[in-house]
Amino acid sequence: MVQRLLHKVNHRPFALPERKWGMKQTWNDLLFVHWPVDIKQLQAIVPEQLELDVWEGAAWISAASFRVSNLRLRYIPRLPFLHTFRELNIRTYVRYKGIAGVYFFSLDASSIAAVQGARLAGLPYMHANIILNKTLQSECYFKSERIDRQSQSHSAIFEAAYLPDNQIFYAEAGTLTYWLTERYRMYYMKNQVMAIDLHHLPWPLQQVQPSIQQNSALTQLAPQIAFTDPPIHTYTQKLDVLVWPMITI
Repeated sequence: MVQRLLHKVNHRPFALPERKWGMKQTWNDLLFVHWPVDIKQLQAIVPEQLELDVWEGAAWISAASFRVSNLRLRYIPRLPFLHTFRELNIRTYVRYKGIAGVYFFSLDASSIAAVQGARLAGLPYMHANIILNKTLQSECYFKSERIDRQSQSHSAIFEAAYLPDNQIFYAEAGTLTYWLTERYRMYYMKNQVMAIDLHHLPWPLQQVQPSIQQNSALTQLAPQIAFTDPPIHTYTQKLDVLVWPMITI
């Protein structure tokens, strides 16, 4: 897996880190839902050190629901009860020192061990009850409900059912879908700007029209933001990912 990933890098917008990667994992049955939102409303909840990245005058917030598998640290065998869990990410799009990336408002995970480990690095992980079921016909049902005692949003819920089509496509450079998906750095704040670099092959995407049944995970994030415009959706069955240790930049 690792050599296959590292062999293809031409699609990246910036070079691989010179440091050694620290973790590998696989993302499964990933649903992306992207909403356009008002720039001023979003800027109010993004750290001022980060520049909000926009597409043709609109800012965007995305939800990603998926299952992590095959997680392990470099040189360490995968750990029981930690190598697989479900996750929900709420993120937006930013730049820092000219490099585009994503900023995470929240990361909910079904594994309390994963949550506690990520918090040691300052990441905003929360514990949640998360279900991700998949039928033989590839229809998925996902529900995340936050139960973390440290969270003020105990009822933050995201619930969706989705059935992707069978056609895989790759987003073309210069399109909105490419801009939303092909990001290889995540930013977060820990007294200062921190960054985690990622690497994977281009996203293998499928069209999907999910039925979103509950979405308080986003609406509680910033009640002043109106999610009125129709979102963009994609689905990815599987993506292998390398993760580098965090750095101060």
